[in-house]
Amino acid sequence: MNDTFKIIELEKKQEVKEGEYYDFSNNELDKETNYILEIDSIPIGILFHNIEIDHLLTEEFYKIIKKFKSNVSQNRGSISGILDEKKLQPCYKKYLKDVTEFNTAGTRTVKNDKVNYAFSNPIHSTILNSKSKNYLVNKIQIQKYIKPIIKKINKVTRCYIKNRSNQKNFLDTFFSDVILNYGLRSACHKDKFNSFKMGGCMVFTDNKEFEYSNLNLPEFGISIPLKTNKSLFYFNVVDTYHSNDILNENYLKDRISLIVYNKEK
Repeated sequence: MNDTFKIIELEKKQEVKEGEYYDFSNNELDKETNYILEIDSIPIGILFHNIEIDHLLTEEFYKIIKKFKSNVSQNRGSISGILDEKKLQPCYKKYLKDVTEFNTAGTRTVKNDKVNYAFSNPIHSTILNSKSKNYLVNKIQIQKYIKPIIKKINKVTRCYIKNRSNQKNFLDTFFSDVILNYGLRSACHKDKFNSFKMGGCMVFTDNKEFEYSNLNLPEFGISIPLKTNKSLFYFNVVDTYHSNDILNENYLKDRISLIVYNKEK
């Protein structure tokens, strides 16, 4: 991996709205250059290209990360966009008439006496951690095929940003959770509930024609190119709005975003 970086000082360009979709593909960073992104000379993100994991991208790896594709999450909030009745599953549509309040962004319902839970637009996603059912049931495969990738991310990020301790969490890394999102174009959001502000994102697929996709920082009007199976963006996910540019549906359906973060208090 090339360890030379270009530093960019970010300047806020506009106010943004949670749950909306943004596209800054006309202001895309170079796909071969590593970057350090700063605000007032303080790093808030590092983009690494060409992470050396090709030997780990086996048929078995793709098989296990695809295994959870049918999982549906109905409570992810702003990442799923403004609540849209047309997107809801039938079992949730019937409760919408009894909803009286939404969160400020309009991306999640608020519980009331008639509807005792909050919900958002559905997305295909799963969370893996030491207590999740999908991890416990598939522990052997996850330990064998996903853990080496997470360990590599952990190693690369620790070289550049000192994590707050040497504690061993999920899969013997600093991270407490791994999220897999399937075919998702993220709407504008922040990951406000993480205890540690930095989180990492990579994109995987075995579609060899799918070269890259963009994560954007809409307040700053730029797009971060994530080369499929190769790029890692490690950044302040708690304070920084982020979303995805438009992507051809033929590629989006095969796109699996892998997110690592620490949510433990």
